[in-house]
Amino acid sequence: MMPPPMPLPARRGPPGPRLMASFVVIGIGLVIGVVSVIAIAIPLVGTFTSPSYAVPGDIRVHLHHTRYIVYQHTGTRSTFGSTKDDVPAAIRMEPAALSVQASDGSAVPVEVDESSETLTRGSDVYSGALAFDAPSGGEYDLTFTNTTSTTVVIARSLSDAVRSVAVWFAVGAVGGAVMVGGVIMLIVGIVRRGRAKRAMYGGWGPPPGSGPPWSGYPPQSYPPPPGQYPPQWGPPGPPGPPSYPPPA
Repeated sequence: MMPPPMPLPARRGPPGPRLMASFVVIGIGLVIGVVSVIAIAIPLVGTFTSPSYAVPGDIRVHLHHTRYIVYQHTGTRSTFGSTKDDVPAAIRMEPAALSVQASDGSAVPVEVDESSETLTRGSDVYSGALAFDAPSGGEYDLTFTNTTSTTVVIARSLSDAVRSVAVWFAVGAVGGAVMVGGVIMLIVGIVRRGRAKRAMYGGWGPPPGSGPPWSGYPPQSYPPPPGQYPPQWGPPGPPGPPSYPPPA
């Protein structure tokens, strides 16, 4: 009677997280991070790339519903980092030197900037002089009547821009944590699958027909152990006397 066949091992899923799941988690974290970076960069880049205007004169700009600072040119910065103040405090612009009109014709109040923020454009240094809050998005007419010619930059307040994107810093941190988690899942899955594959090969042994491992040397013959030699027979002796049958 033949022995019953050996039952096959139960089929199980791959050990560790699946590769597809790991890549999906990494992709989600990457998308969240990219969106957060874009959301953070837009208002900050707008603050640092706003054009400069020569005043006095009239300026029409497109503004959003937020706080804006009028940065006045106040000095230059040398290559070694030292700053030269070209505008004494006595001739810095006052709120009366600027009138702001919204797109609906209403006047926007202007006040002295108390934040003491500064912008640097190359070697030019601009310091916050005036501030106003745009009530809505749209076109605004700014009229400067200052008596001393200067250059200004109209940009969003740096502190206001940072506060507006604070939530995106938190969202970006979450996206980074999700992406790191996906990378950890990928590494754990690869390591566990490698261990499971080595354990499977060790349990089932080499494939059929492979034979014993080759030692690299031809087989050698050895004499049998003592006590197992075949009997030794000596040479035949001389013939004995002839034998005859007994008499009848």
